[in-house]
Order: sequence, then structure tokens, then C-alpha cells
Amino acid sequence: MKAIKILSFLCLIQCYLFGQDIEILGGLNINNYYDFQTKNSKYHTEYKDGNGIHIGVGFRGVRIKNQENEIIGINLYLIYDNYSGAVKTFKEIGNGGRLTEFSTQKHILSFGIYAPEIKLLQKKLRFSFGPEIRFLLGDKINGSLKSISETSQLLLELYNEDIKGFSNPITLGLSFKFGYLININNQFMLQPQYNISIGVTNEFKEYRPPVQSMIHRFSIGIIRKFE
Repeated sequence: MKAIKILSFLCLIQCYLFGQDIEILGGLNINNYYDFQTKNSKYHTEYKDGNGIHIGVGFRGVRIKNQENEIIGINLYLIYDNYSGAVKTFKEIGNGGRLTEFSTQKHILSFGIYAPEIKLLQKKLRFSFGPEIRFLLGDKINGSLKSISETSQLLLELYNEDIKGFSNPITLGLSFKFGYLININNQFMLQPQYNISIGVTNEFKEYRPPVQSMIHRFSIGIIRKFE
């Protein structure tokens, strides 16, 4: 937790020094758990989407130099997400199997680095993408693990309680952002936006099948211009 706070503080200082515009945003999100298992897999998994809220701060037009020594502007975003979801997996074992079910409530802090924006429709429509690193601030997971015989009779229930240390503390994603700029005056703009963050690493430790998280964020941002 201390490392996350330090990282966030350093990012804020750096962005404050070099960012050209500052954006405050917030809205609703939808979480989709998913995996890449084939239909012939011995795992049969169902996912239930969850929702939540998010708030964040963005630093737009942060100036860096590329390999050609040209100055380009990137965008940095720090976003807090709170979302839920559920996973249900049946693993075939002989003539029976094992049934795992659990629900989640997660608190995530994400740091995203976005490439220079692609600008369309008189520069009002904006598109950008980039990597995102997610830090787990806290979670609540409740579930059960059951062994079932060939007659579908429950043989053993291993747990039915809150699960600790089940989630990976750091995960990675690839984020795509679409926004539309609306000028208010010379200093402020509104930006309705949609952001999809596709998880590329596993959400849970040693769980099979490996589960990733796809977060859909629907936001309204207020941008303060400094140029």
C-alpha cells in the first residue's frame, strides 16, 4: 500500500510540472471477466458482469522527446475503480467434477500512459490508446468449492467464506479511449468519453482457467486548459 501511495504521489508531481491541461473525470463502469479457453476444454466457466463507479485525474499534453528528439504530447491518467463480478467454473474430473463459485468486489488504482491523440471532426473527436497498470487497493471475495460425484451428489464442500489473498496485487491492461471535446470557454472544456481497458494478465492467483478483466468506463470529464 505504501509503494502505491508513493508511486501515485510521484506521478502527480511529475504531471503537475509538465502537464499542459488537467482533467477531472468520473462516471460508471462495467466489469466483464473472461478467458481464452476453447470449447473442448475440461473447464466450463460462466461469468456474471458487475458494475461500479470510477473517478480519476488526467494530465494531457505531457511533453516528452522521441528518438528523433522531437517533442510530442502524451496523456497520463490515474483512475480509481470500484467494481463487482462473479465467476462459476465446473472442472470435469472422471465421471464427476469440481464446482467453484465466487463473487468479487474490487478496489483498483490504474495508471495509464496514452499515445498522442488521433484527432478527427475539426479536432473535437479524440482517440488514443496505451498500456495500463492496475494496483489492487482491496477486495472482498466470497465463494465455495464443491466436489460432485457422477450422480451429481455433493460429496464435499471445502469452503464457503471470504477468501483472502486470492487476487493478484498487480495486473496489466491495454486501454483504448474515445472522447468528444466540447468548449465551454477559453479555460474549460467538457469531454464525454468511453474507455475500454482490456486485461492481459490473470486477475486471480493460480486459478484455472486463467481469468482476465475487461473494464468499460463511461465518463464525463472537465478539462482545465493552461495554453
